[in-house]
Amino acid sequence: MSPGGNSGARSAPRRSRAGAPSASAAERLSPRARAILDFIRGTQRRLGAPPTVREIGVRFGIRSTNGVQYHLAALERGRFIRRRPGRARGIALPPG
Repeated sequence: MSPGGNSGARSAPRRSRAGAPSASAAERLSPRARAILDFIRGTQRRLGAPPTVREIGVRFGIRSTNGVQYHLAALERGRFIRRRPGRARGIALPPG
């Protein structure tokens, strides 16, 4: 470990002025994370509401809701989405 910090720690994605992830942060998403984010955005546009965790699982062949939660947590850490616990469609896209 380096003397000044965590040598294995990941740095947070760079932010634009509005607090949304920068283009370079979006480019670092895995193909599956990018596809899930695009699905969330498309569902929000089409239906006016985000998909449920189960809908995401069905669309991407993820049998366990815990598997979907893993991907959503990664998107939330990168500030691509916000989550509202206890809500069926508790995924929110940040402005911008």
